[in-house]
Amino acid sequence: MLKKITFYVLFFCFLTVFHINAANVSFLIIEAGLPNNGRAHQYSTMWENGLLDVFFESGHIVSNAPVMRLPTRPDNGFPFEAERHYENAKTGGIEYFIIAIINYPVPGSANSLPLSVALRLFNTESENMIHERVFSGLTQRTTRDEYEIIKKSIKEFAATLD
Repeated sequence: MLKKITFYVLFFCFLTVFHINAANVSFLIIEAGLPNNGRAHQYSTMWENGLLDVFFESGHIVSNAPVMRLPTRPDNGFPFEAERHYENAKTGGIEYFIIAIINYPVPGSANSLPLSVALRLFNTESENMIHERVFSGLTQRTTRDEYEIIKKSIKEFAATLD
């Protein structure tokens, strides 16, 4: 009987000693350069799904805001239009806020691929941007290949949380 109690006590101590490395992460996808009417672009949906998949698979607690459209590309830093979503995330106890800005070419052009994608990571406690990564030179591939490339890019970006 004493061996069982000792085993359970040691097992419980073992579990409580190790720090579980999970963060609360929220993100917002911003489509820049598309007209205000219409559904989210397929490429934006792939980035949204990629963010959800990668961060969830990494063990983080993930939430997201609805996709936002802006007529022009936002300046560097934190876009004013995202303030409401950021404050909601901060109030909800989120530790990190990610903004993915997908910059599309001029509406009506033959190319539907984005010109670039900027991922910006903000710490809600310090309210500072702690990491930014811009992906450009995107080329047309199969949807599956493109999604795998997106997930790989997000995994590299997500490594800054660990």
